[in-house]
Amino acid sequence: QVPALFQDVLPFLDTQSRILEIGCNAGRSLNWLYKRGYTNLAGIEIGPEAVKLFAKQFPEAYRHTNVIVGNAVEEICKLETGGYDLVFTRGVLLNISVKHNHIFREICRVCRGYVVTMETEHSVTGWPRDFTRMFARHGFYMVAYRCLQRKTPESRIEVPRRLTVTDLFSCSIVRVFVRLHRADHTATQGGLSRV
Repeated sequence: QVPALFQDVLPFLDTQSRILEIGCNAGRSLNWLYKRGYTNLAGIEIGPEAVKLFAKQFPEAYRHTNVIVGNAVEEICKLETGGYDLVFTRGVLLNISVKHNHIFREICRVCRGYVVTMETEHSVTGWPRDFTRMFARHGFYMVAYRCLQRKTPESRIEVPRRLTVTDLFSCSIVRVFVRLHRADHTATQGGLSRV
């Protein structure tokens, strides 16, 4: 899952890029980035126990990560505007109540480049939203989309774009958004461009 999350954006980032994960949990994704040379890392995590596990499991990555312990809905408002080249999240946005939809505005405010989300968007236990519309309201447009469907409990496979309703309830959807001017949006529908 981790490589699939980043495969569309890492070719456009260098190892000095500033990267923020919302809901970093025990640091698995940040550790994956750290092992590939990325050292300007930050994460917001609500669970102090998960942060302790991050420090224990991945001590090197943890030392190179600015970990903010707190509620992402509040903590992201304290971050600098345009401070990150990549902001990403895995399975977090669906767990944030719709009364906190301002988090989409804040994600876009702190990001100067790419936003990547991986969510089980058709979950019946969360707060589903139209992610494409939520980010477009703030100048970020979707330029890549992929659905990862669970094959076995241990692995995931990529599936074709044409999905059944059953597939939608069991797959994680990776979306990549880029800050674009409306005139640029049409030109980049076929893929990513360097920002």
